Amino acid sequence: IMKIGRIESPSTKLIGYIDGLTVANNAANPNTDVDFGPGVAWCNDRLIENTSTRTKILSGTWAAGNNNGGRFSGVSLSADTWYHCFIMHETATGAIDFGFDTSVTGASKPSGWDVRLIWSIKTNGSSQIVPFVQRGDRCIWKTPPLDAYSTFVTTTSSLITVSSPADLNCDVVCAFTFLSASTTYM
Repeated sequence: IMKIGRIESPSTKLIGYIDGLTVANNAANPNTDVDFGPGVAWCNDRLIENTSTRTKILSGTWAAGNNNGGRFSGVSLSADTWYHCFIMHETATGAIDFGFDTSVTGASKPSGWDVRLIWSIKTNGSSQIVPFVQRGDRCIWKTPPLDAYSTFVTTTSSLITVSSPADLNCDVVCAFTFLSASTTYM
């Protein structure tokens, strides 16, 4: 079902390569489970391929295999927290899997596995996965967050924290509405 290939002299064009591996809220359990679609990614010196949709459970500690827990050891499930999604390759057996860590480098990954960051998800105040849709490399929230609702903004400048992972460089698309006592500005 899954394949792995080793390339001895990789082209520099392959470094960072990723195709497919679409991430989605699981239809049956969207609050706790994540589906990883088919695709390929460059992971260290290997091009690894996942050929079928696989599911990992954010509320469970990582265990190899489909429909098992996905949080790496020592990573707790918390409210309002970013979890980074990884495709994984076990160097000894060639197995392919997926998992979650709060570190963008996969610092808590299981021993003997190489990891590659492919996506990030966020939990809400109830420690459930915030519903999203992946379109290429864009995350579209099913319900856009109100990051600065009822926030006073001065006439000069103000910093507003938006719903994106603080430890990744992201292009954020925002919608703003400004209200004054008598007028609404968009």
